[in-house]
Amino acid sequence: MAKQHSEGSSAAQGGDLGFFGRGRMVPAFEQAAFALQPGEISAPVRTQFGYHIIRVEARRGGDTVAKEAVADQIRAHLRSGKVQQQIRVLIDRLRAEGTVEILLPQ
Repeated sequence: MAKQHSEGSSAAQGGDLGFFGRGRMVPAFEQAAFALQPGEISAPVRTQFGYHIIRVEARRGGDTVAKEAVADQIRAHLRSGKVQQQIRVLIDRLRAEGTVEILLPQ
């Protein structure tokens, strides 16, 4: 159906999106997809991208990784978030305290 009727980027693959986890799709699509069991087909689902008919082919469990293997990545991610937050605070403070004058060449 997708090959014939879809205007989406996955039409050439018959609409196959491959495996995806939670938080990767728009909420309405994700809610419908994760409510289905393998082999089930959804009623039409409307999102901001159009209408979708979802068929779940298979499920697989999430990968489990030892904490030690990803501890550095977690620390870097948390540090990055704190840095971004501090940058936003600094920019807001500078905007509130400063005066911006735009000079265009005449």
